Amino acid sequence: MSRSTELHVYDRDKEYIIAVGVPSFGAVSMAWHLAMLQLQTPLNRALRHIAVQGKEVGDARNEIVRLALDYQGELGDRVSHVLFIDDDVLVPPDAPARLLSHKLPIVAGLYYARTVAPQPLVLKDRYQGVADNLPSEGLYPCHGHGMGCTLIAREVFEALEPPWFKTTRDATSLSENAPTHWFQSEDMYFLERAREQGHQPTVDCGLFCWHYSLAEGVGYPIQKWKERGNGSKRTIQ
Repeated sequence: MSRSTELHVYDRDKEYIIAVGVPSFGAVSMAWHLAMLQLQTPLNRALRHIAVQGKEVGDARNEIVRLALDYQGELGDRVSHVLFIDDDVLVPPDAPARLLSHKLPIVAGLYYARTVAPQPLVLKDRYQGVADNLPSEGLYPCHGHGMGCTLIAREVFEALEPPWFKTTRDATSLSENAPTHWFQSEDMYFLERAREQGHQPTVDCGLFCWHYSLAEGVGYPIQKWKERGNGSKRTIQ
């Protein structure tokens, strides 16, 4: 007696793909490679990796966004978010799901500058330096943050004219609090324009990421890296 099997096609939102964007010059650590292998896919989602190698970081991010927005699968599947993970940032396996759970247009993990004195890559206000006394958990709205582990919704990019990212040298400002000429990184260029559209940059302070130095073989903040014993581990947990 034979049985027939009916194929069911579930009706769901076509925008369910998260594009993991990696701007890189090609040299990555084994620690980063292991962290990426352990990256978990959120429930009812799909991850698609886009790596752009050998370009200036702003140009690389723009190409990643363009490729993500243009992507369309055979069933009309499209990208809902871009998750930037830089090739020197070690992220926890649950980073995609945790960032997605906040349902925010822009939300980032917390990581530190590669400096001897620990400095979180979070700006509390324009021209006022890095934030201090960050909470150990919870969401922290800020002026800007590093882009090394950042989830951005599709609609944020669609509301802005490209280029979305731009490294500006010799930029000028009429603000009395700003220097006449200054260097602006590509992440701050993007975030300031996004803020003008009403999208608040936010950091999940409980999603801690390591800023890894390939040359030194350590993650920053160095003291915390040593206390956790990461230098002797073969896997990233």
